[in-house]
Amino acid sequence: LGELSVDLRVLEAQSHVELIRDLPTKGTVHFSVTWLPKGVVSYTLELGTLHVHLKRASGIKAGDWNGSSDPYVKVLSGEREARGKVVKSSLDPVWDEVVELQGNLQEFVARGLLLQLYDWDRFDSDDALGDVQVALDTDRLRTGETLEMAEAVPTRGTLYFSVTWAPNP
Repeated sequence: LGELSVDLRVLEAQSHVELIRDLPTKGTVHFSVTWLPKGVVSYTLELGTLHVHLKRASGIKAGDWNGSSDPYVKVLSGEREARGKVVKSSLDPVWDEVVELQGNLQEFVARGLLLQLYDWDRFDSDDALGDVQVALDTDRLRTGETLEMAEAVPTRGTLYFSVTWAPNP
């Protein structure tokens, strides 16, 4: 089928990269490369589920002309994405909902989480209300600890959520 080479210097800036390369003959290869320093134990490559409990938000930005919002949250880590439910007409929404991302612990820790807050619109495109980027702690997640978070949304308000790691059996 062909062969290709990859310059691993890209791992100097980050420990995990997703790559797409065209083969010299025909076709494309999608793959990832992860660098682990000597002495890092293999649990970081463990497959499992990252549970993100979207609890609530307070004092968020209004996205609609009537001074309210119909907010929901997208949770992203690399190529993985989950979306929470819409709460109608609220600047202080309560979701109390768990969304899940499947993957490996090393990738989630390397990429962190991006939570994007949107205002749902029936006839127009949804309005962005702000983003929150958070880092994840391998040791705390690995022990099954729930990471409780209250993060300020740069545009306005606070997003309350928690993160838990569950390895596959």
